[in-house]
Amino acid sequence: MGWQKKLSEMTGYNHFKPGQIESLEALENGRNALAILPTGGGKSLIYQLNQYQAPGITVIVSPLISLMQDQVGQLQMMGLGQGIALNSTYEKKQQAYILRHLDQYKFVFISPEMLLKNQVLEKLKTMDIHLLVIDEAHCISQWGFDFRPEYTELKAVRQFLGHPQTLALSATASSDTLDDIQEYLFEHDEQAMLIKESVDRPNIFYIFEELESHMDRRNFLLQWLAELPKPGIVYVHHKSELEELTKFVKANTDFQVASYHGDRTLADRHIIQNQFINGLLDVVFATSAFGMGINHPNIRFVLHYHLPKNIADFVQEIGRAGRDQEQAVAVVCYDQSERARLQQIRRVYEDEADLLERLLVPLFEGKLTVDMLDQYSDTIIAMLKFYKHHFHTLADARLHAQKLRQTKMQQIFQMLDLTNHEGCYRKLLLGHADETLKEQPDLCCTHCHPEFRTKTSWQEFMKLPKALEGLPGRASEVGNKLSWRLRLEELFS
Repeated sequence: MGWQKKLSEMTGYNHFKPGQIESLEALENGRNALAILPTGGGKSLIYQLNQYQAPGITVIVSPLISLMQDQVGQLQMMGLGQGIALNSTYEKKQQAYILRHLDQYKFVFISPEMLLKNQVLEKLKTMDIHLLVIDEAHCISQWGFDFRPEYTELKAVRQFLGHPQTLALSATASSDTLDDIQEYLFEHDEQAMLIKESVDRPNIFYIFEELESHMDRRNFLLQWLAELPKPGIVYVHHKSELEELTKFVKANTDFQVASYHGDRTLADRHIIQNQFINGLLDVVFATSAFGMGINHPNIRFVLHYHLPKNIADFVQEIGRAGRDQEQAVAVVCYDQSERARLQQIRRVYEDEADLLERLLVPLFEGKLTVDMLDQYSDTIIAMLKFYKHHFHTLADARLHAQKLRQTKMQQIFQMLDLTNHEGCYRKLLLGHADETLKEQPDLCCTHCHPEFRTKTSWQEFMKLPKALEGLPGRASEVGNKLSWRLRLEELFS
């Protein structure tokens, strides 16, 4: 059965998205593949379709527990066979039970930490692994903010399992990241086939707005929340400010909102994620924890109340919007205090780099024990483990650490450049992905279309629901708590 027929039979769709058929054909021809596809590009469908009616199991290494649960739910909805998420949320007895019955599943989602356990590897070695999938493969790279040292152990895992056919997936990858994925996942004689599609999302309109003072931020937020179609995500850097903003919006609007961050219990995060996906929330206020893999097709806006630390995270986060390929917007607000915050992050990076370089000496002299690591941050611990495992000499480790310092500084300066940019924002973002803009969309960015409110496409977008009107008990008009100023703006805009 051909891929087109399988697609139609499994999903009812008749057309592949760019990069999907190329990835499937590479796997069909026995190749390992590295697929870099934009958010909303249908990466999960590749391994789902590849496993369809095939023997064996597909093992998916995933960095986030919430992402695993979401994907297991998708499989159940699509009727693609049994899937299970094996992670730390289960007690040891439950983990042991799942391992004993692993052959009952077609898809096994697993965290890298769980995968590295001996009993898990021994069990997987006895099984017919049809495909090993490395989701969010950019986590392999030390150059990125999402670096996970356990991901760099995956080459050893593949060696132990007999080099199963492997598919690495990501929505973002610089040339350095691609090099890291090849080095720390595949053997030197295993050149994975690269399938790389444009990261451009022409259906997302970029709105950048510089505020005169920090005091304008909350009014700015209320104005856009009143105007934009829902649902949406507001990204906030600090957990404390995130909670304050959530309370503020609850007090001043009738929108259904929730806060999502790392200090929330796992149960709370599951509830919020499910409420959002099922259309019970207008807006989620979130840290970057609400980023990877949120598979909600009709998010209409992403608003950055604070800027992220690098361009890759920015692209990943705005990519939550418009996965249904319909019009969506990415709104960014910033002021001088935001630039100062990025400079403070740069100084923190400098201090971390200084500390890391000092600790490399006792690390390679054997004077830095595992027990001594607890006093340092998770970032420092992760890098020390990485250097200890992958470098044989202090000189090589130092050289790498110096390059890492330069890269981190460059990432901050790129974000600062974004706030000072006077040209097309889309072209700038594509340039960081080594791409050029092929065709300007009707709604590109606020520099290209400063009079965007007069455009027919924007006016059509504004006709979409400003709140999730189907919610039980929802008043016919949401926002009756908005200030008189916002009401006037709504009436006369």
